[in-house]
Amino acid sequence: MEHYIFIIIFELVVGMFTAIKAKEKNRNPFIWFFLGFIFSVIALLVIFLLPYKENNED
Repeated sequence: MEHYIFIIIFELVVGMFTAIKAKEKNRNPFIWFFLGFIFSVIALLVIFLLPYKENNED
């Protein structure tokens, strides 16, 4: 049972790091948190490879 808790904590941490990196790149951190939580390291790698998104607010 303890390994399930470890997996959930790991997924939450990966989701958090993914959301932080997404916010740095001007992307939606909420969506990227859930992507990081569900797809784990794959989503983290994708957000690191994506270019910065320009903010076109006038």
